Amino acid sequence: MSMTICIGAICNWDGKEEAIVTVSDYMVSTGHYSADHIATKIDPVHPDWNAMFSADDLGRVVPVLDRVRSDLKDVPAGLDKVCNAFSRAVREELALVAQESVLAPFGLSLEEFRRTGLRDFGPSEFSRLLQRIETLSLRCEFLVCGFGERGEPHIFTLSEMGIISVLDHVGFWAIGSGQQSALSTFFFHSYNKLHGVAPAIYHACEAKFMAETATGVGELTFLAVHLPHRRSVTCLEPLVDSVRELWEAEGKPRVPKNALGMILKWLETRG
Repeated sequence: MSMTICIGAICNWDGKEEAIVTVSDYMVSTGHYSADHIATKIDPVHPDWNAMFSADDLGRVVPVLDRVRSDLKDVPAGLDKVCNAFSRAVREELALVAQESVLAPFGLSLEEFRRTGLRDFGPSEFSRLLQRIETLSLRCEFLVCGFGERGEPHIFTLSEMGIISVLDHVGFWAIGSGQQSALSTFFFHSYNKLHGVAPAIYHACEAKFMAETATGVGELTFLAVHLPHRRSVTCLEPLVDSVRELWEAEGKPRVPKNALGMILKWLETRG
């Protein structure tokens, strides 16, 4: 699993309009090095849509996002259109991966292999190469958040194999190595998209702080609130330090004062 954390949560902005809170770290890790405060892991792909990413191979992220931006340029973008743009972009990038890593010695594109491979290679070799191609992945996944044409919020994920999961009914999600810690925080608090923006920000930050125990998740935090049909994203990074200070002082899970004494007393009575 890619070493990072990216979180998105739908919330209620003012009783009339909905918003999306996003949180991510800045850390970039390789097999040999890691450093914090290197990269923001959220990119706009349309005035109403942003994509966060978790990647073992950052080289595949930019081409996918560039294709999506080209597909969505100057057009209204509902959920179906955005999902289709990401699916198409991933399929095209996977075809390049197949061409570069499997078919390059034969000078074939994936389309040419599919068309003539069985005839040229024979059943056994064709099956072997096809199996290699079918197990390829981009080694990156995306968490996409945005608003439809009527301003309705959406969240979906795109796996490294190109599988889309729409998560509007849940209202939040996370990707990266810190995913399980982050999601457990939301589920523990029974978070739902009817929460106001203030609790959404707090719980999203809390989920990020909990995720920092995972390998490769940096402490520095990028926090933003997105509103429908507005090009600007309100960056609230300075707020994170204040939230963290309160969380560490009062909200961070801790052992109650009387818990250990109670346990010891219970054991003694049964000794």
